[in-house]
Amino acid sequence: MAKFKVVTPSGPSYSGPGADYKPEMEALTPIDAEIIEVAAKTDEEFVKEARDADALYAKGRRITKRLIDGLTESECRIAKGALRGGLVLGLEDSGSRMHRIGRSELNYGEHRSVSRTLEKIEAVTVDEVNAVARQLLGRQFGAAVLGPHRSKRSLPKPLRTLAG
Repeated sequence: MAKFKVVTPSGPSYSGPGADYKPEMEALTPIDAEIIEVAAKTDEEFVKEARDADALYAKGRRITKRLIDGLTESECRIAKGALRGGLVLGLEDSGSRMHRIGRSELNYGEHRSVSRTLEKIEAVTVDEVNAVARQLLGRQFGAAVLGPHRSKRSLPKPLRTLAG
């Protein structure tokens, strides 16, 4: 079983009908992620099936308020636990420590102690996470296409939908 689970509605991928997710798996395999298709006809069904997903691959499905606001207190608590665990486990080798310190300097302009970072993680609320999700996922998405496509009409249907 893969470390990460990407949930997607069943049906053709952006690679085209009957595709085996080959382009997607080129990016996902190195990080030990798998794509799981679910036969969900409604947003409610999709939310229920994707509840334990690490990521969503929407394939043309609209990212609705129901999907965005789907995070629960319990899931937020689990995610914060995973972040805390990853942070603490990352202290086990000097390379990870140096990476964390460098990232802290670049992102925040200062060195953040482990205890301060743990406090910041603990202070995050489910409402804050959902607000950020609404802000990021409520926007129009874009896509880049490589290949012999000279017009929107030659794109797979899900990409034509994105292109508008």
